[in-house]
Amino acid sequence: MKNNLSEFRSINIYVDETKNMVVFPKSKNPSYNTENNSPMYILSKTFFELAFPYSRESVAELVKTGIISWDKYDPYTDSKKTIEEYYYNIKSFKSATHKKKLISLGWDDIEGKYVSLYIPMKKGKYYIEISSIKLPDEANWIEFADAVIELINMDMNKLNSFKIYKSKLNI
Repeated sequence: MKNNLSEFRSINIYVDETKNMVVFPKSKNPSYNTENNSPMYILSKTFFELAFPYSRESVAELVKTGIISWDKYDPYTDSKKTIEEYYYNIKSFKSATHKKKLISLGWDDIEGKYVSLYIPMKKGKYYIEISSIKLPDEANWIEFADAVIELINMDMNKLNSFKIYKSKLNI
């Protein structure tokens, strides 16, 4: 898989405590403008699910589907509920994200290709990055899948960043 890194792409993968995955591609933000600092792309309301157990090939296909779906679906614009509350049908961000992980992956001109693991914070509606894997520019879908699976299965207790922020995380 060869990509022009000037064409930014990314997706969010939410992983629950039983390792089921849901991918949200991103779409152009209808309220984007540079004056109010709004993001240019936000998560779409369309999602793709993958139940555990899964193969690396099925994870690669899920990642590919999410990336190919870039800017093809309506964006999620509800300001009253986060995407996590919407998808899991749970009223609070803290409850909707409890014991879940967020994996962000994609590419851009600055970082190149990456797969990053985030854990939700106990307070606020934020995530903190715990670990990240940089991939070579010529990485293929299987290499993205391997990185996703590695981050899902990672023993976070061995990571310094996890030890530092553990008391603040919604785990």
